[in-house]
Amino acid sequence: MTHCALLSEPGKIPRIYKDAIERTEGMVMAFDGKPISAMLTAECGGRTVPAGGHWGVKTEWSCAIDDTFCSRYRWEFRCGRDRLKEIFGVEPNEWVIGYNSYGIIDKVYIDKEMSGFDFWNRMVDEFGWGVFRSPSFSMRILGDSALFDGVGFGHRIGLCQSGAAMMARKGFPFDEILKYYFPKTQLVRLKHGR
Repeated sequence: MTHCALLSEPGKIPRIYKDAIERTEGMVMAFDGKPISAMLTAECGGRTVPAGGHWGVKTEWSCAIDDTFCSRYRWEFRCGRDRLKEIFGVEPNEWVIGYNSYGIIDKVYIDKEMSGFDFWNRMVDEFGWGVFRSPSFSMRILGDSALFDGVGFGHRIGLCQSGAAMMARKGFPFDEILKYYFPKTQLVRLKHGR
């Protein structure tokens, strides 16, 4: 998965998935006794990042982990400087891009300051989903073009689907996979009626 999930044909869910749903009914991940909004990403690139490192929100349950199971996905995209100037009105060699300690674009100053997340969304809007595959990229000016070099696919927060799939193929049970990606949380079963 690379973006928002949609179950287009619920009647065609394989039995193995239905069994998993039944076995885990009512189970949630919790921090300090409260359910969390667990995130997932397609490819973390070898390291997940905490939600605060990307969106600037404080989530005590969210942390970075070095993911030894992920494929460490990298990507590149080359674009003409003229196209970038057309989008933003400023030559790309004049852009100032700041990064946080996780390698995520934190702040960008082009014609005004914007958050790294807003900048990434703007690039996705302009070039389409799957071109700027994560908010973890650098830019180098090469003559009349700019080369973007990035890591990961998606925001890199929470469970890495690539790494989790590898763990499952190696025989790790679901609760150990969840604990690996969300080490500060507990798996709890909600009581009926909540």
